[in-house]
Amino acid sequence: MVSSAAAGTGTGKAAGNSWGTSVDGGGWELAVRQPAAALRGQVLEYRGYRMDLRHPRRRLEVPTAVVTMVLGFDGPMRLTDAVDPARTASFTSLIGGMRRTGTIGEHDGRLHGLAVSMTPRTAFGVFGPALGDLTNQWVDPADALGHGTVRRLLDQLFEAPGWDARARVMDAFLLSRLARSRPYTSAVDWAWRELRRTNGQVSVKELADTIGWSRRRLETAFREQVGLPPKGCARVLRLQHALREYRDSTDRDGARIATHCGYFDQAHLVREFRATLGCTPSQFFAHRSRQLGAEPADRLAGEVTTALLPNGDRTRVG
Repeated sequence: MVSSAAAGTGTGKAAGNSWGTSVDGGGWELAVRQPAAALRGQVLEYRGYRMDLRHPRRRLEVPTAVVTMVLGFDGPMRLTDAVDPARTASFTSLIGGMRRTGTIGEHDGRLHGLAVSMTPRTAFGVFGPALGDLTNQWVDPADALGHGTVRRLLDQLFEAPGWDARARVMDAFLLSRLARSRPYTSAVDWAWRELRRTNGQVSVKELADTIGWSRRRLETAFREQVGLPPKGCARVLRLQHALREYRDSTDRDGARIATHCGYFDQAHLVREFRATLGCTPSQFFAHRSRQLGAEPADRLAGEVTTALLPNGDRTRVG
């Protein structure tokens, strides 16, 4: 259950923790913690969560430029590809690499665990070449790290006395993995940062020519060390840019946003939304406008990552 401090208050917040009650009953708790100084800029944040809601939840999760590891203590999640509903799997813990398409996550209202968001460079250090196998996939952490390693980590996290202590457990684990990791290619690091800087509006040819590599060599290195080829990364970054523009715009002028974010026109932007999320921009933001109460929504600060979906139709998004 969530903290009793939330009872009757609707929502609350203190020292990186927030909690509250949903409009349809039940409660939730979210604890956001920053990593140790040595991990800043590599690990974005730790998010501890506990959901005890009265009804199931379905969320559309947008592809992002991070790799996420979820370490669950309770409650399985059912994941379905937002564009290809035949692709589905259930996990309590999982690693989600960079994806070309969105994910529909479903649970019965009860979840408890810790989510770790990290840069692709850090993920390559933690998971090694296995990161390349995560392209558009979800996997159990035990498949990448070993069953014994994950079991010990979960036990340490569950037994730790609170979210601060759990963050320190994760700090120690990640620093240990990174201390003996394979080196990250400097050319890949530069190309990735350039893609981020331009919000995906730089050509693969320009990147390859600048570092003196062939396009094939750059794509192979990106698949192994980032998780998607450069063109796929650019599409994710452009989509995130467009989502932020829609969120922050007063008029949500699709034609203007399309031009600003590197799409040929508004029709191109809408096609990209459908090919990635299975819905149009207007449908996506209509779902977001119906968020229930003050339940946690976006899983990355400053980004548009999530829309709550109705429970009725388990496959349809748009």
